Amino acid sequence: ARQREPRQVRRARWLGVLHFSARDSLRAVWQGSRLRREADAVLGIAALREDTRTASLVFQHRVGLGRNISVGATRATAQPGDERRDEIFFKAAFAL
Repeated sequence: ARQREPRQVRRARWLGVLHFSARDSLRAVWQGSRLRREADAVLGIAALREDTRTASLVFQHRVGLGRNISVGATRATAQPGDERRDEIFFKAAFAL
């Protein structure tokens, strides 16, 4: 009989970029992780289950060489605990 692994970790990441023009693009990012650990009464280790997910969507406009403006949103969730964090941001960057 096959014995179960006492700990399992899985991670995944996806990135997509859509270029509307040489100056405008839309970037989508998704990341997730999953951790499972079985309880071990002999070692005194409790069972553990954690899941995290993060998704971002960012629009970027290049103003010139080394200058761009970005607007985006991010949502992150974590289990257990039903924790959720939402963020909307604006960023202006330029090279000196």
